[in-house]
Amino acid sequence: NLPLSWNDEDIKEYFSQYGKIIESRLIQKMGAFTGSALVKFESLSDAESAIEKLQNKTIMGSDRKVNIKWLDTE
Repeated sequence: NLPLSWNDEDIKEYFSQYGKIIESRLIQKMGAFTGSALVKFESLSDAESAIEKLQNKTIMGSDRKVNIKWLDTE
């Protein structure tokens, strides 16, 4: 539920406040951003912190609450 106006740099900039990001990418369907992204942090504690701090929060530019979860697969 990220703002649909965001790009790769917006994702990196926003989530880097929770720790060092190794990789991030927008999820697209038929060439359009879906409001979802994959963010891989350098450490497990950074990922846990981001999940804890952002779960059910609203990010400016979106009217929906963020739903953060662990990636189900590699």
